[in-house]
Amino acid sequence: MDEKTSQQKKDHRTLFIILIWVGVFLIIFASFAFFNEDPSKNAKQIELKWNQLQFGEIVDANFIWEDIAVDTGDELTEVIGVSPAVEAPLFSKFSIGGIRKYIPTDDSGALLSDQISVGIQFFDDVDETRTVLSIVSSVDDLTLQFPKSEYNHDLRNLDEIWTIVGENRCKLFKIYADGMVSQYSYAVFEKDGHFWHIEFTNMIDDEIAQIIYYAMR
Repeated sequence: MDEKTSQQKKDHRTLFIILIWVGVFLIIFASFAFFNEDPSKNAKQIELKWNQLQFGEIVDANFIWEDIAVDTGDELTEVIGVSPAVEAPLFSKFSIGGIRKYIPTDDSGALLSDQISVGIQFFDDVDETRTVLSIVSSVDDLTLQFPKSEYNHDLRNLDEIWTIVGENRCKLFKIYADGMVSQYSYAVFEKDGHFWHIEFTNMIDDEIAQIIYYAMR
């Protein structure tokens, strides 16, 4: 009887030690999963609050442009001080269609070289109708005027609604034409003294949320 009791105590001790180690491994696994959570999942939690605009504001272009070729991201950053590229996971399926530098002009036609913007056009490798155009200004405003476009909407109009990303504000627009929702939408926001404009063509809200999340990090 004593031997049986002693064996039971050993078995209980062994089981207790096993349970402790199982608990330790579960804690380690949970901690690893928490600290390595995919940030793109957080992006989908962004509440996209859309402003509405009628498509087709007609303005005269007030800039000249030139296509530029760079070999590295650092070279692109040197052009303006910040790269207009964004790092959303879905961009692994996109290719860069082109990089362009925009130099605005004043009313007399003189170049405003201290207010340049740089844009990168991304194309979906499978469907070229799905695009993202990311334009970043060297200043905290965007002075470019694009014909038949809504690029120039005032970022500081507090009467419009905002999407909040962390502590930052981002204004989102859906474009309407003849009462129908266009395939175009865009976001504008300030970050580190630069003005961003990102235009989306045929992109769903979850994808737009990911791109905005990564651009505003």
